[in-house]
Amino acid sequence: MMRPVWGRCVVKPTDITETDETLRRSKNAGLILPENKEKERLQHGQIEGELIAVGGNCFDDWKGTIPENGDTVIYDKYAGFIKEVNGTEYRIISDTDILAIV
Repeated sequence: MMRPVWGRCVVKPTDITETDETLRRSKNAGLILPENKEKERLQHGQIEGELIAVGGNCFDDWKGTIPENGDTVIYDKYAGFIKEVNGTEYRIISDTDILAIV
């Protein structure tokens, strides 16, 4: 497992097929979306995920509710970068990229 440092967080993006009903029905029916449309839907879906780990200085400057591991969070669409570990995709972002707790 990754251990983020400083003000970084590790988020496991929500699987778009779990949250996008149209995509799920299309795939179940055997329909194949054009590549650009599927990428667009996948990218849109990766603004929500489960907070997996936080670095030591995360949320030091925050006031109010602080997200905890296991919380579902919404984060900036283009935040951080994606890293695959053991076949699972994670996004490493700054704590300031988290916009809301769901």
